[in-house]
Amino acid sequence: MRLTNLSTAFTASQVASLIFGGPIEHILFTPGNSWATITFVHSSHCKEYYAKTANGIVSPTDNKYILWVVLGDEVDPMSGLARSHVEGGCTRSLRVTGIDEDWTIGALTTLASGKGGNVRKIDNISVKTNRTTGVSLRSLEDCYD
Repeated sequence: MRLTNLSTAFTASQVASLIFGGPIEHILFTPGNSWATITFVHSSHCKEYYAKTANGIVSPTDNKYILWVVLGDEVDPMSGLARSHVEGGCTRSLRVTGIDEDWTIGALTTLASGKGGNVRKIDNISVKTNRTTGVSLRSLEDCYD
């Protein structure tokens, strides 16, 4: 599925906030582009999302603009590994607890980014409480280490 007519000022977090209705396998978005490609884990969720947004989505940054949802006709079967992770309850969101109070957002970003060249693409890091943090990753593939 593709979202079009996005503002070139949109961030990956803003794009992700427009998606609902089921687990997402992958979001392909480059800041500065006016489009994003979203792959749902299950095709039925993609169809439901499209049905609810077929007339477009009012832009959250400027209500004079409509974001268009285009349903793709290409099929991209999900790998068995990704399917088993989703069926096991894995998501793109991680919850980190028991964090020392002196950790900065920069330190949390370094931790969440991975090691050994396997850098994860991070959409957002938010501090929920003083010792709990949420990390939203862009793709299920970024959860593997």
